[in-house]
Amino acid sequence: MVFLLSSYHKNGSSLPCSISNDVKQIGSRFLPPKPPRGFARRFAFECISLVCPLSTLLTAVQVNEKLSEKTGEPLSLVYKRNLYTAFHGLMSFALKAYGIGNNALEKAGNFIGDPNAKPKEKKLQYWTASQFTKFASSMCDIIREKKEEDASAFNYGQSQGILVFYHILFYAGLRRGEANALQVKDFHDGDHPYLSVTKSVTMKMKGIEYSVTPPKNKQSVRNVPIPKYLAELIRLRIDYLKAKGKEDFSDDYFLCGGKKPIPDTTADVLKGEAEKRVGLPHIRVHDLRHSYASMLINKGIDMQVISRLMGHGSTDITYKIYSHFYPETNYRAIEGIDEMMKDEKTPKGMKDEEAEL
Repeated sequence: MVFLLSSYHKNGSSLPCSISNDVKQIGSRFLPPKPPRGFARRFAFECISLVCPLSTLLTAVQVNEKLSEKTGEPLSLVYKRNLYTAFHGLMSFALKAYGIGNNALEKAGNFIGDPNAKPKEKKLQYWTASQFTKFASSMCDIIREKKEEDASAFNYGQSQGILVFYHILFYAGLRRGEANALQVKDFHDGDHPYLSVTKSVTMKMKGIEYSVTPPKNKQSVRNVPIPKYLAELIRLRIDYLKAKGKEDFSDDYFLCGGKKPIPDTTADVLKGEAEKRVGLPHIRVHDLRHSYASMLINKGIDMQVISRLMGHGSTDITYKIYSHFYPETNYRAIEGIDEMMKDEKTPKGMKDEEAEL
């Protein structure tokens, strides 16, 4: 499986059967029946649920030379470090439980990147407003169809909340956990509607369904103005929650989820169906936040304002993430000057002087 394990078992063949059984039990206790998505996670699952003879394990050199089965390219540094971490945890358990020797991985250390290598530029993925409109229409069609198929089994309220959830991500630029943590009382209506961001929801924590925590940093506590279109959607959502909850309804209801936040996987599944149906490029949920930023930048909004709206720790963070969007706005600024100067004539004498030159 991995590397640097010749010192683990004294007779050099394979790990004892008792260790093998215990490791498989650990896997069944802490991991789902099916391997998690993602190549690195699948490897971690294999490390915990399978124990192979030491003769089949790879050395660190072989790991460095191994090519990805998916891309045919060398394994990334992040992936190799994930391999190290996964097996390091397994061997630490074996060391404590069975005393099989010292943990050679401690001595060898993790994989180190090339200090002279240039970091790869990550290209941000985002949708335009027209693409999001297609996505939202597709989601509405799916919700309507599922309701018509079997209204008794279909959770319309949850699906409606997911639709509003994605609109908040795109038109307010909130982080996923921030949007999911919004309560009815966090919506402030009026001539200038806004959302108060004061908390975040974390899903999939061990032993609990979800946890409400403070947001990422103190700058993330903010009031975010929202367009009237989004405010109208939120009003309709609150009307639905009031009608559904009746006497139980309160301002403490989660805006998107109702009595509790929306599960991440449920929202992800509906998103995947909607974008696939209309042939949109797949983007992550967090990329809707980048879409919001790109809209503001294309409207010429100042970087400091964008930083405040998005709750970044500093303007430097905003500029580092989104600076590559700005060349386009620079060109548009010059186009604006050209538009202002279109009726101006060339100063007298310039053409004659040019002719003399």
